Amino acid sequence: MYLKIKKVKIPIEIKISFKDKLKSFRFRLTDIEEGLCFPKKRRINTYFYYQRVDLIMTDKDNKILTIFKNVPSERRYKGKKGTYFTYVFPVGVSDFYQIGDTLDVTLNEKDKKILKSKEIKKKNS
Repeated sequence: MYLKIKKVKIPIEIKISFKDKLKSFRFRLTDIEEGLCFPKKRRINTYFYYQRVDLIMTDKDNKILTIFKNVPSERRYKGKKGTYFTYVFPVGVSDFYQIGDTLDVTLNEKDKKILKSKEIKKKNS
C-alpha cells in the first residue's frame, strides 16, 4: 500500500494486531519516511512518539474527515463519527490535502486481502 503525492510514493504499513498498533512509531528516533494505516480506529494517541507527525482520518472510501497537522507527542485525538481509517504520516504530508479530499491510496493484492479479512473484525470488535 502506498500514497502517491505528485511524483513521490510514500509506503504505508497496515497495522492490525494489538502489538503492532501499540508499537507503531513509539520510541523511534530515526526519521519517519513511511506511513501507517489503522483500520477501524477512530481514536489515537501519540504517547512516546519522539517526533511530530500528521494524522489524517478518513471514511471507508478514503474521503478525508479530519486532519491534525504537525501533532506533538503525548496527546490524544478523536476523529469524527464515520471515521474508518486513521493514517499517520511524516510531517508535511497533510499540507497537500483538505477536508473533503480523497487520499490517493493504492493497494496491492496482499493489502486488499488484509483489509477484507475477518481478522480485522475479530481483533477490533
